[in-house]
Amino acid sequence: MTGEKPARAAAGYGRFLATAVVVAAAVGAAGYLPTLRLGGPAAVRALVAGCVAAVIASAAGGVPIALAGTAPAGRPQAALLAMAVRLFTVLALVLAVAASGRFARRPLALWTAISYAAQLAVASGYAMRAARESWPRPAPAEGGAGSASGAGSERGQDAAGGRE
Repeated sequence: MTGEKPARAAAGYGRFLATAVVVAAAVGAAGYLPTLRLGGPAAVRALVAGCVAAVIASAAGGVPIALAGTAPAGRPQAALLAMAVRLFTVLALVLAVAASGRFARRPLALWTAISYAAQLAVASGYAMRAARESWPRPAPAEGGAGSASGAGSERGQDAAGGRE
């Protein structure tokens, strides 16, 4: 039973990474033709580099959330650390790529920002899902929903499921 939580965290992180890649591919596909027409092949290379940098930063930012314990008190610190890791990773990657001189700088900055924004939605969903799974589940009520305990009357229904 002790291996169940790490296995669930690893599976959740894997789903998060897969979603991040799919979102980056969608952003790249949506921007391919406009970028090609406006900036040419050099701008398309910058688009790909920006999307890849955002995915790598998102993957690095997901690690603190994946490694956070099940205690709800540790979740806010993990979320803040994830934001900082994601931001500094994307900045370091994009500055290194821009300094190389192999990519057009304006399309690189534009597509990194667009892809980063899309990755924020993915990372936020992952953090919320991980936080929800770490909270203890409430114990089931005694008697069940259809018993004579009156659970159906709380919702304005009688025992047969109809309205009162």
